[in-house]
Amino acid sequence: MNLINLLTRREIEILYYVAQGMTTEQIAEQLCLSAHTVYNHRERICEKLNLRGRNALLIYAFENKALLTNWFTSTFR
Repeated sequence: MNLINLLTRREIEILYYVAQGMTTEQIAEQLCLSAHTVYNHRERICEKLNLRGRNALLIYAFENKALLTNWFTSTFR
């Protein structure tokens, strides 16, 4: 299934920033959210994508960086 259909717009946005190598705190600052809120989004992303393990989200984001970048640039022009 397409990740765009699985995740909310905010979750994809956070995943995009993960793919850029940003930390939870950096993402929170960028989006004017609390770090706890970003952490919760990251947890939900992992649940929806069945990702397990400490680095699974980061690996997934890097592997899908081109797709995320295309989505981000087309959404936030």
